[in-house]
Amino acid sequence: MALNERQIDTKSAGKTNGSQISLYPLILPDELHISQVSRYHHDSGNLSTRVSFQQLYDSAPFRLTHWIPKYLERFAAKLPGDATQNVERLLRDTTLFPLFEVYGNARLSLSGDAIPIANQIINMPKRIVGESGETHLCVDCLRCDADEWEQPYIHRAHQIPGVQVCWRHEARLLSSCPNCGCPFERKNEFILAPWVPCEGCGLSLTEGVFYTPVHDASASELRYAQFARDMLLAPTVPLDAATLASAYKARLVELGFSRGSTINRKEIVEALEKHFGKETLGRIDSAYRLNKNQHWFRLAGESTVFDAPLPRHLALSQFLFGSAAAFWEFATKPSPQQPAPATAIETIAIPATQDIGSAAIPRIEAQESSHEFASERKTSRTRIEEILRQHPNWAMDDLWKTYSSLMKKLLRDNDDGFVWLKAILDNRNSKDGIKPASLIVTQHPDDLRWARNFASTAVVLYNSTDMPKKITRNFLMREAGWSRTNMPDPARYPLARQQLELLKESDWHFYARRMLWAKLCAGAVGASERSVLGASGIEHHQGLLVLQYFSFVTPTRIFSPGTIMEILMEYQISKDWAGPARELEFLKPGRNSTRGGRLVG
Repeated sequence: MALNERQIDTKSAGKTNGSQISLYPLILPDELHISQVSRYHHDSGNLSTRVSFQQLYDSAPFRLTHWIPKYLERFAAKLPGDATQNVERLLRDTTLFPLFEVYGNARLSLSGDAIPIANQIINMPKRIVGESGETHLCVDCLRCDADEWEQPYIHRAHQIPGVQVCWRHEARLLSSCPNCGCPFERKNEFILAPWVPCEGCGLSLTEGVFYTPVHDASASELRYAQFARDMLLAPTVPLDAATLASAYKARLVELGFSRGSTINRKEIVEALEKHFGKETLGRIDSAYRLNKNQHWFRLAGESTVFDAPLPRHLALSQFLFGSAAAFWEFATKPSPQQPAPATAIETIAIPATQDIGSAAIPRIEAQESSHEFASERKTSRTRIEEILRQHPNWAMDDLWKTYSSLMKKLLRDNDDGFVWLKAILDNRNSKDGIKPASLIVTQHPDDLRWARNFASTAVVLYNSTDMPKKITRNFLMREAGWSRTNMPDPARYPLARQQLELLKESDWHFYARRMLWAKLCAGAVGASERSVLGASGIEHHQGLLVLQYFSFVTPTRIFSPGTIMEILMEYQISKDWAGPARELEFLKPGRNSTRGGRLVG
């Protein structure tokens, strides 16, 4: 049975039959995933939320209103048809994944050598930092859907960040009962407002006449909502940073927003304010609303384009291109620097470096002192080299003031980034006879040597097959031969100090390395849960989470220098990893610790 076909027995009890659910929730046009499963819960007659979550996801209740909720692969496996195809269909038809595939570098790899789909979904976008989660409903849509489909449901297009009004009815969206203010969305619960009376006042959105939808959408709000909806429903392909930034820049230049070879950011922000209105722009973008706009517009640079939140991308795209069709025509148009892409959107090949499968990850070359992606290293370094050619008199301070995001990217992607940049500047200055003032006064002559020493020591430690020890700044200093008791003075050793900050690892990154080491050392014969946990030496609850996170790593994998870091790259785990379950808190060791290291809350 195809994923969008109706189940014959739509009134049967919602009990599981083996691994499948018997009451199959079909996908309605533009329906959100939580709407699909909330209808299942309502129709099943289950009295407990926990029972429905167990039937649908084999899990305790969790938050389903994230842009891309977790455990989709579990739900897909319970539906008729191929589970892998079901996952892709659910992502594309019931979540906001298509928008993040274009604007957020989200990728889905279904190849046999890719990391598990569950881990891919967990790493996909959830919410904008600082934005509270609200589910929006259009009362006009609920009543129309009840007539057309015999039941109302929750639309995806209404959940796109920044959308305030319905693209179809021009009505203002609601996130709570218009009579008593009871919110539609509750933590770790299904959303039942379209089907049952309000829990607060007992009035129904679809049957009652107590509320008349407010049709006061401004032209700018409506333009944004319609464009966002069209982009969500259009056939999409992943866009890499270079393609998206190039499309933005080319269109900005075409419209006259360039100043020489650079984009006039002040003029484009003023044009956006005029196009949408400051009030509407504030509703679309929270940073603009809170006046956090010092670096608000940085979307035309390859190194910063994916740093912007989704609503800012949509606002700029609507302003520049007007329609989804025009956006795709422009985005796939060949540029003088790049070969012509495929003629149709559906046939554009996904760049290998953007695939999150392990096959797309390049091998580590012996001469490199970093275990990050080689393609990313080339991007940031090449861009900085171009900037220095354009500004031959610039020093380190000038780069930080003008291209702070690019500099952060260089340091994030390259353990030896500062060493490399310092060598570039020193070589240029020795030829030109120019010495940046910031490097004259206090920098120690051995700063560069120690920075290189720390970097090379870190590479050896991270790629070793010995039992991992946590790499802190002090540990790295001792291993590298730094004999002094104090940290390097940041004024005299700026490069060395920066290297130490970049090379240290978080607790969870260390736990990951230790657990992988224990699993690979145990091999297939001794890789029981108890033996691996015991060998890792990690606190039981934390260790169990990490072990489950890496459950798809086979203990028979060849263990050689660099293997652990290769696995972490496959899982896209960086040195500042916050762990597999950020919502859980653990008691720290010390005076406040308890026996067994129990979870807090």
